[in-house]
Amino acid sequence: MTAKLADGYHSVRWEGDHTSTVNPLMLGNIIEDMTITAGFEVNRYTVSFAAVENGRLEGETTQTVTHGNDATSVTPKPADDYRFVGWTGDHTGTENPLILENVTEDYAIQAVFAKPDEYSISVMTRGCCGSIDPSGIVSITEGESLAFTTTPDEHSKVAEILMDGEAVADIGRTYEFGAVNQDHTLSVTFTHVADVNNDLGIDLRDAVLLLTMLADQDPSAEMENLIWVLQVLAGMTDSSELAAEESDLP
Repeated sequence: MTAKLADGYHSVRWEGDHTSTVNPLMLGNIIEDMTITAGFEVNRYTVSFAAVENGRLEGETTQTVTHGNDATSVTPKPADDYRFVGWTGDHTGTENPLILENVTEDYAIQAVFAKPDEYSISVMTRGCCGSIDPSGIVSITEGESLAFTTTPDEHSKVAEILMDGEAVADIGRTYEFGAVNQDHTLSVTFTHVADVNNDLGIDLRDAVLLLTMLADQDPSAEMENLIWVLQVLAGMTDSSELAAEESDLP
């Protein structure tokens, strides 16, 4: 007999005519009727809030929340001559007050405050496999500029950059906000490129570079098409990247 745990539960205990935590349960040498009940324990999560500096929080700053329930309200209160910028950490946004709904994991969240002549750039990453520096909620003095650098993981790339919800046409490794005079949001989405190593263990990048050199001897359209397909699969659609790696061939 196997007890199946529902989402949000983490253990089982058999009670009644048999008590244990073994799962699956196998009973041997049964000589009488038995009534056994499976009991499950629900997950509980820790949700913590903190004020980074220049302000405080009203509400319960450390909460234990049952799976699927909501956290209680927390309200940021800026110090004199400061304003609330937003939340960073495991939750980003500007809700005031903040009520986390349908909690299904632990959270550690910080409130950020800034002076009236300072603005914030809320930076977040989406998808997999990459990072951006600086990240979180970044404060910047009015009129200043700030550059951000994206770093995809190996075999990954930047798929999309959104500034204040609008797509940035020129996707590169860096992005700069110039002469900031308002709050901004910056969202970077990373994605995997096709697996560079196929099932035979052949590095597709090396294959592209070798075929590029062979194309000097066979400049046919079929060869050019094959090179282009391998470039796409290996995430090497940038011709400058291709040229830079030719010198690495053995």
